Amino acid sequence: MKIKTIVLLMLAFGFSQSKINKITEEKERLLVLSVDRGEGAQSIESTVTSLISSEAVNLTRFEVIDRNQLERILSEQKLQMSGIIREDEVVRYGEVSSADEALIVSILSFGQKGVPPKESNSKKKENEGGFWKRIGTELAVGAIRSMFSNEKDREEKWPNNIQTSLQADVQKINVESGKSLHSFRVYGEHTGGTKAASLSVVLNQVRRQISTKLRRMFLLKSEVLARDRGKVTMLLGFDLGIKKGSIFEILKPDVHRTINDREFILPGESAGLMRVNNPGIDISDGKIVRQWRGIEEGYSLVEKPQHFGGWNFSGFYNESIDEKRLDIGYEFFPFSRFSFTAGGAVGVVTDSRNDADFKASLIGGINFRFIHTRFFSFGTSLSLPLSLIFRQDDQPENVHKFQFTPTIGLNTEFLISRTKDIVLGVHYVLEDKSDKWVYTEGNGDEATNVHGHWNDGIEPLVEPEGLYFKIGVRFINF
Repeated sequence: MKIKTIVLLMLAFGFSQSKINKITEEKERLLVLSVDRGEGAQSIESTVTSLISSEAVNLTRFEVIDRNQLERILSEQKLQMSGIIREDEVVRYGEVSSADEALIVSILSFGQKGVPPKESNSKKKENEGGFWKRIGTELAVGAIRSMFSNEKDREEKWPNNIQTSLQADVQKINVESGKSLHSFRVYGEHTGGTKAASLSVVLNQVRRQISTKLRRMFLLKSEVLARDRGKVTMLLGFDLGIKKGSIFEILKPDVHRTINDREFILPGESAGLMRVNNPGIDISDGKIVRQWRGIEEGYSLVEKPQHFGGWNFSGFYNESIDEKRLDIGYEFFPFSRFSFTAGGAVGVVTDSRNDADFKASLIGGINFRFIHTRFFSFGTSLSLPLSLIFRQDDQPENVHKFQFTPTIGLNTEFLISRTKDIVLGVHYVLEDKSDKWVYTEGNGDEATNVHGHWNDGIEPLVEPEGLYFKIGVRFINF
C-alpha cells in the first residue's frame, strides 16, 4: 500500500528568511494535502495529514493551510483540484499558491494484523504435557472453532493483540525546478491492544519523529544584535515559538570570494553556543554556554534543535587503598546547572590482605554547577556506584561481593576545543555498605550462594577511605 501526502511550503511576499541578513522574519505558510482522500475522515490518509498539520501548528513557526483553503484559492482562479494528486502537479500547485518549496510525504507501507500473544509461564507449563497431547488439544480446538466461528472471526484470530506498522518517506523539493533537496524517513511499529489502541501508539511514535524532523529542516536563524561578555541579545520575527533553553550555534559571517570571475561563498566558522534564557516575542536574551573563538556583534545564530550530551572518560586513583579505575559515562544536559550521568567503571582495589581484587561498577549520579561560564565550570556531584568485587577464597573458590558506596565530589571542567573539555575532581565516599564474600553452588533453580572459606576465619575487607582524585576528558556530541 502506498499513500502519498504533499506538503507545500509557502513563503510570504517578503520571503520568510531574509536573503540579505539571514534572519527568520516570518512564519512559513504550510499547505498540507493528502494525494488520495482515502475513505472518509477516519482513513489513514486523513489521519496522517491531520497529524502533520497538528505538529506544524505546535511548532508555532508555520501558518498551516488545509486542502479546503487550497481548493478555494484554485476556484478563485477558475482552476480545479483533482481527487487524486500526482507528483507532477506539485509544480503547478506551487506556482498557483506562490510556493517556493514542497514536502512530499509518501507512506511506503501501512498494515494491521492480529498476531498470537506471547505465552505466559503458566501456559508454557501446560504445553509440557507431551507432543501427542498438544496435537490432540489443537485438533479439538480447531474443530470447535470451525463449527462455531464465522468468516470474519477466522480472518482475525487475535483482535486484542494487533501488530501495526507504518513507514513513510519525506522529500523536500524545489517547486520551480522539481529537484529534491532533502529527504528523511519516519516509522512506527507496535504490537498489542485493539486496532485503534495499537494505531494510536504508532501515530504517537511517528508524531515525535515528524516534530523533530520539521524543526531540523526549517531552522530558525538570527544574529547577535548586542553582546555584553557572556550575554547575547538576538532578533527574530514576531512570535516564532522560541523556547527557554533552546540552543543556537554562533557563526562568523560567510566569506565571499571571487576567483577567475567566479564567486564563492565560504561558510562562516563556528564560534560558540548560546542558550536562550529569556525568550521574547521578537527580542530574546541568552547566555553563551560554550565559546572557542571570538564573538562579535553581527555574527549569525542558527538553531540547534538536537539533544546535547557528553561522553566522559575519567581515571580515578585512591592512594589509601591503592584503588585504580576507569570510568566511562554519558552526561545529559551538560550546559545546564543540573546534569545527570549514567555509566560504568572497571578497576582494581587492594583489600585488607594486600591482594588486588577486580572491581566492576554501575554508576548513576547528579551534578550541580555553582559556576558555569563559557570557558569553565565548577560544582559538586553525588554519585551512586553499585560495585561487584571478585577474588578467590582459601579453598580456592571464585568469590564475589556487592558494595554500595554513595560518593560526593567537587569537579571542574575546562574547555580546550569545540567538543572537548578537561575534567578534574576530588571525591569522598560517604558510606560503605558491603555484603559477605560468596560463591554459587548448583545450577538453575537449585543454585545457592555459599559464604567463602577463610583459613583464619576472617574475610578480607575492602573499605574505601581517603580521597579519590579524578582526571578525564569530556567529548560533547554535536
